Amino acid sequence: MIKVIGRTLFGFSIFLCAGSCVVPPRDGLARVRVDDVVKRVKCEMARAVLEKTNERSEDGKTHPFTFLLDWAVKLHFIVAVDDTASINPGATLISPLPAVGSVGQSRSVGIGVGLMSEAVRQEEYEYLMSFAELRDEFKITPKNRPRIEKLYNFCQLDQGLFLESELGLKALVDAALEPVKRDVLRSGPGNIGPGAAPTPQGKLPDPAGEILALKAKRKANKELADKSLAPPDTDATRIETQTQAIINNVVKPLYGLAAAASFDGKCLAKITLDQNKAIISSIGVSTNVAKYYLEKNESNKDAIFNLLTNDYEDTVKSANHMIDGYQACARQLGKQDHKSYDPISTIGQTVNFFVTSSGSVTPTWKLINVTAPLANTFLSASRKDTNSVIISMGRPVVAADGTITASQSMNNQILAAQLGQAISQQRIFP
Repeated sequence: MIKVIGRTLFGFSIFLCAGSCVVPPRDGLARVRVDDVVKRVKCEMARAVLEKTNERSEDGKTHPFTFLLDWAVKLHFIVAVDDTASINPGATLISPLPAVGSVGQSRSVGIGVGLMSEAVRQEEYEYLMSFAELRDEFKITPKNRPRIEKLYNFCQLDQGLFLESELGLKALVDAALEPVKRDVLRSGPGNIGPGAAPTPQGKLPDPAGEILALKAKRKANKELADKSLAPPDTDATRIETQTQAIINNVVKPLYGLAAAASFDGKCLAKITLDQNKAIISSIGVSTNVAKYYLEKNESNKDAIFNLLTNDYEDTVKSANHMIDGYQACARQLGKQDHKSYDPISTIGQTVNFFVTSSGSVTPTWKLINVTAPLANTFLSASRKDTNSVIISMGRPVVAADGTITASQSMNNQILAAQLGQAISQQRIFP
């Protein structure tokens, strides 16, 4: 009997794993179309933000929300499916014993096993949408208020459950910008923004005179009759030391300031190019210095020395171009009032939809020698579908490669939302 029950329990385990130990399919709530979600957010953002930029202040003199046209929205979309199944087969084996008087006797042994399996599938997507591009697409500007037909025609979306329903972004934006509307918070050129970085004064001196002096010194040393009177040959090392000082103390710090200053993409691209040229030239200096001290032929050493001094001059030239480019970008940035601090840093919202379905089967057998099952639930299965949309609005920044990307505060807002979700959904097992 025990062998039969053991084989039955093993068979149930195989059945359970066959149904749940696979990647959950992308069906049910998880079948939501990503393009529909993005379109929903895009439409609501256009209505909420672009129409907001058309609003005037209470005195009717200004448009206090035009700074939003320099903002962007970052969308983090999560689709998760969690399939769980469990089986708790068991039985009580009963052996009748001789009755004592009128009292029946029996001996019972309970056996059982439990098995639970879980398969989780999670997909994540991120998008960045510029409000300026939405404005250009739908032709909505403070001077062209009536042209919203294209927006409303594009946004004729079906209303449904979950992510197909309204996300309430207009109410979110209105509430977040209420202090600006009431003039409690304001933006303006008086608020000096991150672009107001100090500019370097002066440039690196032209190394041409220094190099001519070094070459004259080398020529004089070679013409000495008594070579022992010549000073040690350390000029190549000194040039390399100066080159690395320029890279580490001028080029790299200056680029760090430029990247943090929210310069225009074209400005930062030129500074990046000059930085790369300076670093490549400095590599040429170090490479030729190594060759210089290994070379024994004086004619070849002269040629190598000329190469490394040329690379040294190119390094200085590229560094000075960086300084000029940085100063030009800083002057351009200082003329742009919209680069001042915004009255609000970020606006965010997290929307979660959860659907949990479950089912169970518990057949009961009561025989003379066997009673089964032991557990309240014999076989159960559940599925939890999760759709999450994390939205963060703020001013984007220029990345190191000149592209536009989400700011650190926008990324932090999304990471904080993800961390909060992870903590709230954490499972604690004994």
